[in-house]
Amino acid sequence: MADKYKLKDKGLLCYDYGTNIDFAIKMAEFYGRVYLYCPYEEAYPHPYRGRIGTGIENVIKIYNIWDYFYEIDIFCFPHLFQGSFQSWLRSQGKIVYGSGRGEELEIYRDRFKELQKQLDMPLNDYKVIEGFDDLVEHLKLNDDLYIKNNVYRGLMETWHHDNYRTSKPFLDFLRNEYGMFQNKEKFIVETPIKDACEYGFDSFCVDGKFPENNVAGVEVKDSAYICKFISYKSLPKAVLDANVKLSPILEMYGYRGWYSNEMRSIGKDKAILTDMTCRSASPPTTLAFEMFENAGEYVWEVANGIVPNVKSKYKYGCQIIITSEWARKEPLAITFPEKYKSNVRIKNLSIEEGVYWFLPQVDEMTQVGCVLGWGDTLKQATEMATKIAKEVKGFNIEIKCDALEEANEVIEKMKKQGINLF
Repeated sequence: MADKYKLKDKGLLCYDYGTNIDFAIKMAEFYGRVYLYCPYEEAYPHPYRGRIGTGIENVIKIYNIWDYFYEIDIFCFPHLFQGSFQSWLRSQGKIVYGSGRGEELEIYRDRFKELQKQLDMPLNDYKVIEGFDDLVEHLKLNDDLYIKNNVYRGLMETWHHDNYRTSKPFLDFLRNEYGMFQNKEKFIVETPIKDACEYGFDSFCVDGKFPENNVAGVEVKDSAYICKFISYKSLPKAVLDANVKLSPILEMYGYRGWYSNEMRSIGKDKAILTDMTCRSASPPTTLAFEMFENAGEYVWEVANGIVPNVKSKYKYGCQIIITSEWARKEPLAITFPEKYKSNVRIKNLSIEEGVYWFLPQVDEMTQVGCVLGWGDTLKQATEMATKIAKEVKGFNIEIKCDALEEANEVIEKMKKQGINLF
């Protein structure tokens, strides 16, 4: 592969919390030096925090950005919460890959809802409730709702409220966890969108512009994802309409990174954008970067404000999530044949004597990694992933290969609505 931009002479920094270690690993195939910095500083650092990213071939784990500042040619931020730092780096003339302050579109869900109103985008019924007491009172009177929050998603991710009797134990837990701040939090309470198909748009975004080719797919939440490499113009009309509306906002933010969204169809040409992902989404970024011909070059171009001409080695991709309840609080050892190291990606990774370790953090994550497959047909992609999944071993791990059947059911349902994504 020709080194068009002489990337082998360049240094790349990946600033990440552990969930996108695969980004650094992939970039090491293209760049001469790849540094990985995972924030660990606190009054009394825990070794599980500090050891993330150690033992990885061709990835230099660092503990202080400033010692390497002048050796870094491109600063990459595959996750959130460093928008201000990215803005400062750009003000200093540095090349930066990341969403910048555009991260606010994901972090502040209530503000994004208001923005959607202003842009006259389709919206589902929702209510913003401030304070835990008011939330509980609302849930006592209303059933079948989805509950979301803003910044502090380490404590609570999106969850479904059937009725107050079944939700009460979890609400009691949350009240205790929020403690003295329980009535300072904002909650976004959404009404379900009945009989909708969920699909998503996944691509690079360069100042509000998108490549001519992208991946788009269907996700079974927390279990699996399948996608197709597709031309931008052939995407569902609802995706294109949403991007047109949001493009000026993304340009204003100087967004130069990966962008994903989740949409729920309410007809052939209409869908509601329910969630923004202004970072390397998982899925599908890990999978997409393995499918693409030259991910390292595309990252360089995006950071420099160039819309890349994305080409893919494969037409279809499959990603199956690895989960483990054990890993919430305990280190998890994962083994698999070395030949599959490009197909198996582990989060919060440390490699010790050839063993891949997932290191638990305060967020008590159970999604520890994924298995990838690809091919010229969807069958090839799914068969590759399911075959390799059988070779992945770890205490109490679960890999829901049967979720792929559910994904296929969604595809058939979409076809009946006139949405031929696949």
